[in-house]
Amino acid sequence: MRFFRACLNILTGVFLIASVLVAGIVVALLATPGPPITLGILQPSPPAAAPVALSPPSETPSPLPSPSETPTATPTPTPTETPTATPTHTPYANLIRGPYLQHPRPSEVRVVWDTDLESSGGIAFSSAGESVVREESAIPARHHQVVFASLEPSTTYRYQVLLEGAPLHQEQTFTTLPATGSESVRFAVVGDTQSGHDRHRSIVERILAWSPDFVLHVGDLVSDGSSPADRARFFEIEQPLLASTFLFPTIGNHDKGPDPLFSLFDPPGSDPWYSFQAGPALFITLEVDGLEPYDDESPQYRWLESLLDRNRLPWVIIWFHIPPYSRSGELPDEVSVRRSLAGLFDDYAVDLVLSGHHHNYQRYERGHVTYIVSGGGGGSLHPLDDDLEGLGAYAVANHFVGIEIEGGRLTGQAIAPDGSVLDRFAISE
Repeated sequence: MRFFRACLNILTGVFLIASVLVAGIVVALLATPGPPITLGILQPSPPAAAPVALSPPSETPSPLPSPSETPTATPTPTPTETPTATPTHTPYANLIRGPYLQHPRPSEVRVVWDTDLESSGGIAFSSAGESVVREESAIPARHHQVVFASLEPSTTYRYQVLLEGAPLHQEQTFTTLPATGSESVRFAVVGDTQSGHDRHRSIVERILAWSPDFVLHVGDLVSDGSSPADRARFFEIEQPLLASTFLFPTIGNHDKGPDPLFSLFDPPGSDPWYSFQAGPALFITLEVDGLEPYDDESPQYRWLESLLDRNRLPWVIIWFHIPPYSRSGELPDEVSVRRSLAGLFDDYAVDLVLSGHHHNYQRYERGHVTYIVSGGGGGSLHPLDDDLEGLGAYAVANHFVGIEIEGGRLTGQAIAPDGSVLDRFAISE
């Protein structure tokens, strides 16, 4: 019995010693520094915001934001970024050409732009004092076109191309063409812009300051019509003009190629020769580039003769590239143009024939017809011959020609980049 009590006392002592040791270890561990433990309650994550789509036209649309306001943009993969008021691109696609205006009518216009990636987009569009109408591109693409119809003649509208709700450029304005048969029209003429980029840019700035209803380009827009770099440079320089004013081109001998520059334009009609009406005048362009036939057996000649025969407007203006008259090293093609077409112009009392090809300014009067050579849009200038007989006015200088028709009188002036006037002329109906 004493033996068992002794054993029990020994076990009790061992247990007490072990308890003391364990307690000491626990205290030491709790005293050692370690990462803090934070207790909290898990909260559910907020739901992701739904993408905002461009709204179709509604009966009470929102007003177009002014340039000082920042339009609401669609959430992007980086929602912390806020687009500026007039960004040039979004994370979705970059604007690489345009916007520019095409296929104009007194009641219609087409807005065109290109992006580097396939994308959908739309246009915020309105006239002064009206609510916004938003039109979406129906199919994602790189080349975009949106047509606005039922417009009013000689009316100013404003527009802005959008991508995913964000603007791709600054807000622009344009004015629709004057109604056919109205009393007045104002237009600019330029040619042979080619590779003189600084000169070309200065001409564009001066045309913008002159504020024409539209621009006629008499050919050789670029040095090489098949060169992507030349095309890109032309559109970059012309962008301020093309976004706000209608440009009607004709083909020059430098403009063709496997992928010609002319394919980027959409003038009226389906041929390189076409016509349109604005105010009191009929405007006709021909393909006179030294490559296509225009003699009296050609489809082009027969089309022109039929069009002149049907015309009832008081003014007729024709423009094309190679001139029928010049004093700048006359070429066989020019003699051919004169022999094939000058008689037809006389028969139908054409008022004004505009050409380029020679990089200078020349004016001639032949019977009822006034002939202008305007090739001073940027290309290197060409000297004139020593024999200037029959030449009414000339200038070896960069320029454009500004022309206005008011009722029964047409006035024109050749204007240099600095705003000085090189020549003035007038024609009575």
